[in-house]
Amino acid sequence: MAGIVSATLIFLVMLIMIIDISGRAVLNLPVPSTFEIIEATMPFIVFLAWGYVEAKGENIRIDLLTRHIHERWKGLWNGLTDILTCVAGIFFFGLMTWGTFKHALGSWHVGEFMTGTVHLPLYPSKFIVPVGTALLLVQFSISLAKSVAGLLDGREKAA
Repeated sequence: MAGIVSATLIFLVMLIMIIDISGRAVLNLPVPSTFEIIEATMPFIVFLAWGYVEAKGENIRIDLLTRHIHERWKGLWNGLTDILTCVAGIFFFGLMTWGTFKHALGSWHVGEFMTGTVHLPLYPSKFIVPVGTALLLVQFSISLAKSVAGLLDGREKAA
């Protein structure tokens, strides 16, 4: 669901940009506060997509070392590196979720607003960061369980 929200927002941002650029070029009438709207939307687009990308297994993998490993050991290597990646991700994004939540809470308490032609509240954009990283934490936990089960059952990925 978060991936769909992210993709929809990307489409809406593109639409706003097309209308703004066309309006500016043709009618000399740009969309007011385009920059602020897009800036406030970016955290939603980025952080909501992370868990989806991890769930699909479409994160970037570097095969610099794995292409030199014998085919017989690639499955074991991929299983172990998946486990290590998930553990590191859980640790890092656990810290990030906690820290960004505290930061967003502070922004909400002081009523922080974006400066510009329109005063948009900043805390919704700041609260989506810990939401997105928490969703990624859940997905890393699921991936970790799958990787451990696959390694124990001998179903390591041979990719």
